[in-house]
Amino acid sequence: VPGAGLSQNYEHENYSFYFNDQWRIKPTISLNLGLRYEMFTGLRETNGVILEPNIPAGSTIEQALLNPQGFTQIAGTNLGGNKLFQNDFNNFGPVVSFAWSPNFENGVLGGIFPNGGRTVIRGGYRKSFVNDTMLRASASEGDANAGLRGSNTLNNLNLRAGDPLTIPQPSLAIPRSYALNNALGGLLGTIGGIDTDIQIPSTHEFNLGIQRELGFQTALEIRYVHGRSKQLWRYVDLNQLDITNNGFLGDFFRAQQNLALVEARRAQIQSSGLSGAALTAALAPFPVSIGFNPNVTGSQQLPVLANLTNTGGAAFNNASVIQFVREGRPGSLAQNYITLGLTNGFPLLPNPNAGVARLLCNCSEYNYNAMQLEVRKRFSQGLYFQANYTWQKTLTDSSGSEQSRVDPRIDNLRPRIEYGRADYDVAHVFNFNGIYELPFGKGKPFLNEGSWLNRLVGGWQFSGIVALQTGAPFTPLDPRSTFNRTTPSANQTAFSNLSREELRSLFGVRRMPDGRILFVDPSVLAPSGAATGGAGSPTFEGQALFNVPAGQVGNIERGLINGPSYFNIDASMIKNIAINERMRLQLRAEAFNLLNHTNFFIGNTDDINSTTFGVIGSAFTARRVQLAARFEF
Repeated sequence: VPGAGLSQNYEHENYSFYFNDQWRIKPTISLNLGLRYEMFTGLRETNGVILEPNIPAGSTIEQALLNPQGFTQIAGTNLGGNKLFQNDFNNFGPVVSFAWSPNFENGVLGGIFPNGGRTVIRGGYRKSFVNDTMLRASASEGDANAGLRGSNTLNNLNLRAGDPLTIPQPSLAIPRSYALNNALGGLLGTIGGIDTDIQIPSTHEFNLGIQRELGFQTALEIRYVHGRSKQLWRYVDLNQLDITNNGFLGDFFRAQQNLALVEARRAQIQSSGLSGAALTAALAPFPVSIGFNPNVTGSQQLPVLANLTNTGGAAFNNASVIQFVREGRPGSLAQNYITLGLTNGFPLLPNPNAGVARLLCNCSEYNYNAMQLEVRKRFSQGLYFQANYTWQKTLTDSSGSEQSRVDPRIDNLRPRIEYGRADYDVAHVFNFNGIYELPFGKGKPFLNEGSWLNRLVGGWQFSGIVALQTGAPFTPLDPRSTFNRTTPSANQTAFSNLSREELRSLFGVRRMPDGRILFVDPSVLAPSGAATGGAGSPTFEGQALFNVPAGQVGNIERGLINGPSYFNIDASMIKNIAINERMRLQLRAEAFNLLNHTNFFIGNTDDINSTTFGVIGSAFTARRVQLAARFEF
């Protein structure tokens, strides 16, 4: 291709300036004030090997992406200077913190906090800027827009060294119309753009805590911690499939009824006792179809679908079309018409010359709240330990597990339906670590005389780390395209009539007699192992999870259930043997997962229509023991 050997080359500058000062207002109060200023220049792709949507004068990037006559051009043309977006110069990040050691001499507070100077109240606020996704997310614009990369394949080569080899050069067309790009993308081609005024995401953080000295070199601290942002980066698909405002969904419901009526009539005939030619003749007026059948009472015309090209893959008696209707997947049916080029101009997409029109913007948020409790003991008399417990919740409308921030919504008009616990949220976390030295040998209270005795009984040290936490969120999903296309529906939750508490009671680790390990009550599973009888199948006794009805989205709260909990102990035993004043031998025995406790990992088994729904197929690492010797000098 022209420019072969050139790779994407991104450049930007980040300048930071700091101001910080501290005042001690009185012996018991200190105050810190700081200000950070960060300047981020717009990202530049200096080799000119990616494309961007053209933004006509007076238009926004949203209008440009949804313009059927739009086209892509060399990235950096809209703003000039190879810049993908504008410089960001307004990033002022204040930092404020304080510490107060009160001295309550009398009254109720004096009784709660006696002995002044042993209690400290601390708090702080900070505004920070997060640019760790700048490059990868911005590069996705170039990945989305085809045109500067191509390939040709030569098969059945039978050449000798030195024989000439000619590879046809792919044809490139720049500027490149959306229509041309879409034709090469199976009529669901992707175009991507960046909000030229996008801001570096900022996050606000706040904490307030109280620390109390308990004696014995030990302190207790409790804190409230909060963080939030309403301008995280995320790609959204502006070219969302529309099935509700144009009559398509209404026709889909009529098609469902037509199909149900004709299949019921055929079942009635097949159970009548007819066979052979007589049966064939009786069934002939009732072919399996979603279309209107004058021989079936209640059958209805499909005014919208009939205006689409009713041939080939979109015919009313086509197996794929019938399956989409039977399973309640209007999104897939509409996508089928689009990819086969059979829409005849029917408005299923705002931009008919694109499949996906994704925009990188400041259009996502998170909210974090936590209570943190910590006990610390300084190392003294051979003992040190630290224990902490966190009760937390992270809410977001975009979990951000995708580095490039591509996370399409199920419905752009209802972004809050995806707001819930983040995929990485862990509600309860407890950690403990400690070190204990046996009180024997040189410098210790007991058996501290004699070099050989010290080498035998002295220098023993034990340490351990304990981790206990609830599992990451688990959500029963129905990823079928009941409202939107296939990809945006990947994280659609399932349907249920149970309360939150009733749903939670169905989940937990269960060991089955046949050797399977489930995370769901087997009483709510069909014989196939799925939580439903299969898409389009009737319900069964005990069913608690259901497929989402056509034209709707799931009603189960995202992240409602905690996955399998995690418990682990790592421990070590160390023996230090002094050879002389300058040399020492250290022997170590270390065990990871000391108790060989099984910590299950549920994996990707959250689709209620899957025969492996709720099946646990893997676990974290089993116990490992290692021995080591180290000579120190």
